[in-house]
Order: sequence, then C-alpha cells, then structure tokens
Amino acid sequence: MGAYQRRIWQALAMQTIGALAAVAVVAVVVSRARQLPLAAVLLGLTLAGALLVAGGLPWWRRIDEMEREEHVHSWYEGSLLGGLVALLWMAGLTAHSGAHRELGLGASLCFIAQGFAYLVFWAIRRLGRRSHGAAQ
Repeated sequence: MGAYQRRIWQALAMQTIGALAAVAVVAVVVSRARQLPLAAVLLGLTLAGALLVAGGLPWWRRIDEMEREEHVHSWYEGSLLGGLVALLWMAGLTAHSGAHRELGLGASLCFIAQGFAYLVFWAIRRLGRRSHGAAQ
C-alpha cells in the first residue's frame, strides 16, 4: 500500500472514531432529553455534529481536488433531491392518512434547514470571492 492510500485509510479511521463518538453523544443526549434543558440538548447535538465534522476533516484535506468536486456535487445534488423526495413523501403520507404530522413537519424542517445552510454557505463563498477579486 502506498503512502497516499495509507494516509487515506488513517483519515477514514479517524472519521470512524469521530462518527462513533458522535453516535455516543447523540445516544446519551436523546436518552436523557426529557430531563435536560433544551439548551443542553441542542448543545449536545451540536457537539455531536462538531465531532462528525472534526473527524472528517483529515480525510477531506487528504483527498485530491477531483475527488472533492465529485463529493461536493454529489452531496449538493443528492441531498437536495433526497430532501425534496422526503418532503413530498411526508406530505403525501400526511395527506393520505392524516397521521404522522410530526414526521412531515420534521422532513419539512430538514429540507428548509438544508436550503438555508446552502444559502448561507453560498453567500459566504460569493462574498469571499468578490472581496478577494476587489483586493487584486
């Protein structure tokens, strides 16, 4: 195995450890959610997300530009399409059965959060590119 492959496997191992730690945090927070204040629940879930991101950063930094572009496009196109399908299915399920309104609301909020996060990151990148261009 070459040095590049070894670095990728090490980074993936680190990501796996981060993901397992995040799952542990989520399990503890969710199991005790009713006893904890809302701020503690949200903080715990935010910590779990940070563990996932921190675990994935070494891998992201080690892959080449072509692989990054493939992942970015796949995530963008796949997550938006998946979110839209989930939203439409939950709307259909709710309309058909009258049940699972909370599930439909959750899918809607997920899709709205994806769209909002996309807009925030797009705006940051766009403004960064403009300020970088103006400085030259």
